[in-house]
Amino acid sequence: MKLHHLLVFIAAFIVQLGTPIYPVQAATTTFTGTFTASTQQFIYQLTTTAGSTVVFTLTDFPECRRDTFIVLRNSAGTEIATNDDNPFITPCGRVDSYLSYLFPSGGDFTIVATTYESRSGLPLKSPDDIGPFSLTFNGTFTGARFVGSSSIATLRDQFNDGRLNNDIGAEADQTVAVYCVDGGVMAYAIYKSQGYFAFKLTKDQIAKVPTKPKQNTLIHQALGVRLYRLTSGELQVNRTMLDPTQGDYVFRWAGCEEDVRPGGGKQK
Repeated sequence: MKLHHLLVFIAAFIVQLGTPIYPVQAATTTFTGTFTASTQQFIYQLTTTAGSTVVFTLTDFPECRRDTFIVLRNSAGTEIATNDDNPFITPCGRVDSYLSYLFPSGGDFTIVATTYESRSGLPLKSPDDIGPFSLTFNGTFTGARFVGSSSIATLRDQFNDGRLNNDIGAEADQTVAVYCVDGGVMAYAIYKSQGYFAFKLTKDQIAKVPTKPKQNTLIHQALGVRLYRLTSGELQVNRTMLDPTQGDYVFRWAGCEEDVRPGGGKQK
């Protein structure tokens, strides 16, 4: 074997041995956020095509203090994949989350970024539970966007009735069911697993408050449910729990201009 051929063979062998754990993907999108006692899960929407592979990584590097948890749901809201501990050793060990998924069909999918404690229904109190994170999508997809965040991340029950905050558990009493309707917002106060109509605001009524006000602005309130427009441009609903130690239930989302709901695509 000629020396040139031998060197090519050795180089190819080294490349094979050195194949990276995270393969090169067609596109990369990274979202950032902060887990707090009142914001325990973040919801995103991914649009992709059949046969695509997307790798999701959720980490709080460089702090490496939070035990992250990632959930993937299909367009019907059914949980199709999860990951708690990364199968690979990373700079954070294995407490961050890694999920590689081959999509047999295309469409809109929901990704939930949360923590193991929130997934288990435990409150976020210690410095190890609260802090920043980054969520990265690596792969072939046509769209990725932030949808909303919630103060409750007990992902045990699904309502699948079109509500935006579809990931709150049925046991999470004194919360709110939030819907986008024709670009406006409709809300029901939840008490003892029953929904009580709070309000329905049109997009014109909401538009009376600037898209990005100088301070967080109350738009409307009824039955203890308060709708705000935030300085970030997002909408947020709050409802005070009967137990004052629990604080407010909080749900924040990008808005209803496109009537997008997690796990259900676009409303008709």
